[in-house]
Amino acid sequence: MIRLFELASWLLARLPALVVTAAARLGGRIAFEIVGRVRRNTIANMSVVLGRPERDPAVTALARESVAQFAEHSVDLLRFHRRTWSELRPELVSIEGWEHVLDCRKLGNGAIFAGAHFGNWEIAGALVAFDYPLTVIQETFSNPEANELFRRIRAAKNITAVQLGKAAKPALLALRRNEILGLLVDRPTSDSGIEVEFFGQRTRIPGGIAKLAMRSGAPIVVGGAIRNRDRTYSVIGYPPIYPDSNLSPNVDAARITQALMGRIEAMIRRRPDQWYMFREMWPGDSTCRGVAGQAIGSQA
Repeated sequence: MIRLFELASWLLARLPALVVTAAARLGGRIAFEIVGRVRRNTIANMSVVLGRPERDPAVTALARESVAQFAEHSVDLLRFHRRTWSELRPELVSIEGWEHVLDCRKLGNGAIFAGAHFGNWEIAGALVAFDYPLTVIQETFSNPEANELFRRIRAAKNITAVQLGKAAKPALLALRRNEILGLLVDRPTSDSGIEVEFFGQRTRIPGGIAKLAMRSGAPIVVGGAIRNRDRTYSVIGYPPIYPDSNLSPNVDAARITQALMGRIEAMIRRRPDQWYMFREMWPGDSTCRGVAGQAIGSQA
């Protein structure tokens, strides 16, 4: 798998970017039509984001575009693997909220950089890792070669990757060294975690990030990188979320997790087509029960 990835990355670097992007988008649109689970889940999720019924053409169009955008992101990952920071940096045309990362580190407890399956989280991580030591908790795949592949990709950008499920001790150690810990937090859980309101509906999110912040004293900064139409990026960061030792652990964990998902929602609202959530985010019938997304319906 690693050799195949290397070969695809090498070939991509020698093909016209416009051709590669067009082919990726076409592949994403085809995948949307033929992979029923992806199509159904993405439509259900975008129905909530837009606050419209699943049968609404605008919902289907946004869902289809999300899968096409993810195909573009996959191509970006192949390019990202071989490019140096000096090549990537000019593509970051705006960086909003970097002062929040600086403020967090002044406390000496490290900082948690929380992202979502949105835009290009790899380039957002590379930006952080260029200035500060960054450890990320990466998803564990059943194929060990996939885990090693993503570890190598991140290591090449000065990012230390630890596997989900074995990350508790390395995460705490990184924060105690006043470093930055990165992870994606928009994964729903059906029967555990902390209940939050997200786009006007209730869902559950794992509570590990809140517990980690409370245990370490590290603030949480939500951020990500939006891919612009000219293949540049706009990086955004939101004001920190600080743990509050005056609250009970359960109350503070709920407060932190809700604030976290509120910022994730605000980020997704900027470009809902770049939110890649292909599993069901909300349990049960998600056809237009919430109204929180209606304000962005015209963007589809």
